[in-house]
Amino acid sequence: MLPRSARASAATGDTRASIDRTVSVATVPATSRPLARRCAPCGVHGDCDPFAEPITRAGYRRGGLVGPEEPAPPRLLERRYRIVHRLGAGGMGRVMLAIDLRLGRQVAVKAPSPREAASDLARLRNEARLMALVSHVGVVRLFDCREQHQPPYLVMEYLEGETLGQRLGRNAHRGLGLDEAVGFTTQLCGALAAVHGAGVVHGDVKPANVVVLGGSQVVLIDFGLARPMDQPFRGLMAGTPRYMPPEDVAGRPLVGEAAGRSDIYSLGVTLFEMLTGRPPFCRGTEQEVLRAQLLTPPPSLAALRPDLPPALAVAIERTLAKDPAERPGSCGELNCLLRRAGSGDLARRAPLRSAGSRACPSHRAKRGALADDGEQGVGAALA
Repeated sequence: MLPRSARASAATGDTRASIDRTVSVATVPATSRPLARRCAPCGVHGDCDPFAEPITRAGYRRGGLVGPEEPAPPRLLERRYRIVHRLGAGGMGRVMLAIDLRLGRQVAVKAPSPREAASDLARLRNEARLMALVSHVGVVRLFDCREQHQPPYLVMEYLEGETLGQRLGRNAHRGLGLDEAVGFTTQLCGALAAVHGAGVVHGDVKPANVVVLGGSQVVLIDFGLARPMDQPFRGLMAGTPRYMPPEDVAGRPLVGEAAGRSDIYSLGVTLFEMLTGRPPFCRGTEQEVLRAQLLTPPPSLAALRPDLPPALAVAIERTLAKDPAERPGSCGELNCLLRRAGSGDLARRAPLRSAGSRACPSHRAKRGALADDGEQGVGAALA
């Protein structure tokens, strides 16, 4: 998600009463207006929601009026993180751009949606714990987990760029060039190899969860659906229908080292979309897409992209096998298959970044990205 200019936030609480108070206060001369009560932690008028959109023009905020000449007061989290504006929202919460006043850097702050249940605290804690296990330059970095705060929130690295999903949409869903698509995939293989090496399954690999930095490098984000590889999943499987592996759709998620093959399936779907402009299964309702993931063979890549090297088409078809045993056994094996397929010079020149450095310091924080393409996670129960 690209940062957007701040918008006026909607009044909360009793809407009619809020409008009446706004009118009545506005008719009082500025010199005789009573001082509005302010939130002690951050100084904002009233009992603020620190994750709400800041007001930058005249408008009513619960507990006080912001007039035409009055700038919106800053929102602070625990007197350290100054909220700037919302970057986006997905099925697992909302993400804000913030300034870390202590360290003088921009960060991304993620919190559950206001309507989320108390169980989301456990999910947020799980996300933080699993993110902390992974150290790789191709994976977004976690800085802090503030679970005692209300609402709880995570502090993460703020990435400049656009999501891969946004890039595909900007390209009118015609797909990417062969070298670019394979180059992105080889980088994601390295990132996922680090995730799996830490004993974690990402669980939601898709273009909306990949940020493109500087036009040629990618970073994997959003561990909201991640789980330990060695623990069987309890409850209803969740994910994005167009990218869910068949075993998750069937409610039989893989456990142990084989669990990484579920992410390989989703990565194969992502590569298929990068090459053709659409996922293998994208027509009909969510239930129809889920059934197709489970029962329907994917379309022929050779027919959709006749220019593909045959060995590359075969490698991608292996990632989309319904039987996990027929997929590449690891991301390292998939990486080797792509390189041996003669998939273009960029795949061999793709920057294999070490775990200790970003490609360019200028990519730190001007524009943020978050999964916000409408592909929110849903339960995968079939009717």
